[in-house]
Amino acid sequence: MQNSNCKSEFSNLNAQILLDWALRFALFVVVGWIVAVWHDYQNPLAPTDHGWNLYVFDRVAQGDMPIRDVAWRYGPLMPYVYGGAMWLFGRSILTVLCVNYAFLAAATLLAWPLFRKVLSPVAAFAAAVLLLHAGMPFHTWNHIGGTLLLVASLLVLFRRLGSEGVWRRWLVGLLGLQALESLVLPTMAAASCFALCLALLTDRFLALRERGARTAREFAGMLVEPVALGLGWLSLTALLYLPFIVGVPDRHLHHALLGAGDFEAFANPLAGIVRFPVALLSGLFAGPERGDWWMVFERKPVLAFLFGLGLLAGIADLLATLLRKGAVGAVGAEAARIAASRRAAFTFVAAACSHQYLFIGAVQGLQWFAAVGFLPLAAWGVEVACRAAARVVGVGERVRSRGEAWGAVALVALCFVGLAVHDQVLPVVPVHREARLLHARGRVFTFPPENVRTFEQVAAWVERETDPGEEVASLPYAPLYNYLTGRKSPYWLVLPIGEGPLSPEDEAEIVGALETKRVRCVLRTNWVLQTADADPVLFGVNFGNGVAAYLDEKYEVAGCYGKNLVGGVEWLPSIHYVAGHQVQVLWRKGEPRGRRGGK
Repeated sequence: MQNSNCKSEFSNLNAQILLDWALRFALFVVVGWIVAVWHDYQNPLAPTDHGWNLYVFDRVAQGDMPIRDVAWRYGPLMPYVYGGAMWLFGRSILTVLCVNYAFLAAATLLAWPLFRKVLSPVAAFAAAVLLLHAGMPFHTWNHIGGTLLLVASLLVLFRRLGSEGVWRRWLVGLLGLQALESLVLPTMAAASCFALCLALLTDRFLALRERGARTAREFAGMLVEPVALGLGWLSLTALLYLPFIVGVPDRHLHHALLGAGDFEAFANPLAGIVRFPVALLSGLFAGPERGDWWMVFERKPVLAFLFGLGLLAGIADLLATLLRKGAVGAVGAEAARIAASRRAAFTFVAAACSHQYLFIGAVQGLQWFAAVGFLPLAAWGVEVACRAAARVVGVGERVRSRGEAWGAVALVALCFVGLAVHDQVLPVVPVHREARLLHARGRVFTFPPENVRTFEQVAAWVERETDPGEEVASLPYAPLYNYLTGRKSPYWLVLPIGEGPLSPEDEAEIVGALETKRVRCVLRTNWVLQTADADPVLFGVNFGNGVAAYLDEKYEVAGCYGKNLVGGVEWLPSIHYVAGHQVQVLWRKGEPRGRRGGK
């Protein structure tokens, strides 16, 4: 009988190892498939945000510093990564996409050992594929670097949880990773560092309670590591940012670091605390016509639902862990405590990162960071629910743990994976070869096709009529043309952010640069910022009026390209960030057309 039990356990262990390696291989296949399909496809290619990213990367490749020399609202690390890739492999959008998907693949593959620490192989596979789904680039290629660093930080943290003794080595590792994350996006690094500190604090508290600690001195000692991590991160981040901000005008720093109110709103948690429960419930129950979280996840229903499910599961588990009275020295108590601490770390990451986005109101791209926390929690919640359902049915213990529960988890996981892959890959098939940006700095497929022709026509006009080293302005916000043509912007503020009217100083800077440098060519687009709670921001109407008046006085229309939202050529404002894109090519009155060199 004993030999039979040993053989059964050995057989189960072999099956578990085989399943683990099979799913690991399957994850490599899925990642490779996604990268192969998407590495040369950018849908859509916005002349605004994407163009701004590309322009900054290109300027960094030529030696400029982000924030100091060119307007950049995130951390300075990723422009150097993409700029370095451009310098090595050529300046093209294809290079940027390949680097972006390399980071996404690395984050997904590194998430596998991270998720396996709290999940079964099937659930970890589902969570990793959904993380790949969540990390697909939307309005910027910057944030994926922060996702990779956050996954790496959690892996380092998990090695520390439950261990005793010297902690300097792991602290240095965490500090380095979090400092690098702050160079990707400082506000998100602050949120994730706060979450890691809370996870450390929770683990130390549970360890002390497990040992039966009673004195205040013992409980005060649990603050040492979280405080050291928090203060060390703050000091190191400030030191790393000094070269980029010292000597930069305050107005430029405001646009670069405070333009969207990131830090200002980060210091006011009341707004986020009030909105958080509403947004959480809307992720679970609201449809696409209402509910903030449907828009947060760019209408991705799987992620919107899993966000609410994961956070509810994580919060319930954290409360149960903190309120449960564990027996001192009980068998398996340490393993249970470590597992609970790891789940708490995911809960804090999901809550802190999503909370940061909630109270600044800039919700696009939330899934890049918070998904690292809520996806494993959602998969864990599904596992627990399946086991509870099997217990209600009343099947035997072995059948319950190896049969119904595993089968249900597999079915649910495969459904989630199927929805994720369907959402990201199948729509590519009919449109992937529809339009390709043939420009030497493009070399990618994109959408919609009419914009591709506009990009190529305007870029060709500028390259034909202006000198290679000549500066060209793009207003109110279309740096893509500066990137495609290699023409530098005459002023620092290539990002008129559009949260409100430009300040008089900003308008004076732009007008002064255009006048002093006698800029001959200006590209004026019909871009409009459409906000949810205010009237559209129209250039020349309630935004940049002084600059628009200067253009009307000093420039004349030399050409018009693109179709408006109704398919005509009449100049109309566009309330969409891509569709209906039009460009007016303006030429300074009295200046001769064509290249000054005559070539």
